[in-house]
Amino acid sequence: MKHGAFFLIHKPKNNHSNGTHQKKVRLDKSEGKVMLVVSFDYQGLVYYEFIKEGITINKQAYKEILVRLRDAIIRKRNQLFKSKQWKLLHDNVPAHRAIIFQDYLAKHSVSVLPHPPYSPDIAPCDFFFFSKLKMTLKGRRFSSSSEVIENATKPTPRNQLFKSKQWKLLHDNVPAHRAIIFQDYLAKHSVSVLPHPPYSPDIAPCDFFFFSKLKMTLKGRRFSSSSEVIENATKPTPRNQLFKSKQWKLLHDNVPAHRAIIFQDYLAKHSVSVLPHPPYSPDIAPCDFFFFSKLKMTLKGRRFSSSSEVIENATVELNKLRKIDFELAFQQLFSHWKKNV
Repeated sequence: MKHGAFFLIHKPKNNHSNGTHQKKVRLDKSEGKVMLVVSFDYQGLVYYEFIKEGITINKQAYKEILVRLRDAIIRKRNQLFKSKQWKLLHDNVPAHRAIIFQDYLAKHSVSVLPHPPYSPDIAPCDFFFFSKLKMTLKGRRFSSSSEVIENATKPTPRNQLFKSKQWKLLHDNVPAHRAIIFQDYLAKHSVSVLPHPPYSPDIAPCDFFFFSKLKMTLKGRRFSSSSEVIENATKPTPRNQLFKSKQWKLLHDNVPAHRAIIFQDYLAKHSVSVLPHPPYSPDIAPCDFFFFSKLKMTLKGRRFSSSSEVIENATVELNKLRKIDFELAFQQLFSHWKKNV
């Protein structure tokens, strides 16, 4: 358990001396701060609370927090609590070493993991929890402590969906899914199940989408162990890695929609880098010299009776494009780029 995450709310000051408007890059004293005490394990959050303004985390306050934490463990991790296999990990601030606190730990047989001084790399609150929380709030300004707390505890879309009880479970009819013990669990937690006709893989997303797509990425490869299969099946995609590296750039032409302020603001907000595109330059637009020209060639001379038929045939042709086709297109783009830009 760790305490002391501070979210600073400040307004930078400007120097208006001599009639100039000179900005200084400095950290001013914050208008307010919010302290969060949190405890979690490998399954997720166990207990947290935001400390009211004016309250100091001394030995007595920390003992009271541990009492509430113990109650939370009894409620949320009851089997673990009864087994007495859980351990407390916190750092070495004075409140954690106070006699009143040590007596409480001994009385309730709470085992504490040793924590070397000045070791944030073995404190999950430091290297994981608070750093992750701060990243989500980084660069944002809040007008009050309550606004900080609201944004820090805002539920995820799936959490909101769960609470709304508007979600439904879809699975097939294997015996395990029809077992009484499972049906009782569903009824107890008010889980609604979509009907699934027998032998109907075409309405099972796991069959027609998820596993078929996963198998395609692993097709033709041989693995020496189960762990190697798992490692390759869960490996991030190259595009996911590229996105995180922020090395990708956007290339599009200069139509008005691409130059609109609302769009430029979105690009700036998400730090999207855009390659310059000279006007009237289809030879450096892969969509012009490669993609659409190639697609039109495959459909040339054919007649379609409806838009849906066009879409169906165009989709078939799109799926025929190979990785090497895209690689050649980007090589061609690079060649054109050197000549024209």
